[in-house]
Amino acid sequence: MDFVDKHVLFETQYNQLTEIIDEIAERIRMLGFEAPASLTEFSKLTTLNELSGQERNSKSFIEALVADHESVIQYIRPLINSFAEDFDDAGTSDYITSLIQIHEKMTWFLKAHIS
Repeated sequence: MDFVDKHVLFETQYNQLTEIIDEIAERIRMLGFEAPASLTEFSKLTTLNELSGQERNSKSFIEALVADHESVIQYIRPLINSFAEDFDDAGTSDYITSLIQIHEKMTWFLKAHIS
């Protein structure tokens, strides 16, 4: 019943996340490191779990996305000070702050669809 509406929502999330991944890879390269580029590498680095064995409807998918965004926020928030203080890298610290803001907005937007 809500396929078209939710398809647009999920496609928007997908596009935003794809852009974030690309920007993170660029930041890693700017700092002189190799960015992960395969599913195997990403799987080893992730702290998120795949959705499985749960109800499959738009509400459950949105709730899972909200939980993932909140997990990302909690994971990267301590990195703000770490990059600034431990590595003297204000640029990456600022970038992490902007990522948190993006994930917070995405979370807020998703929550508006289930409240």
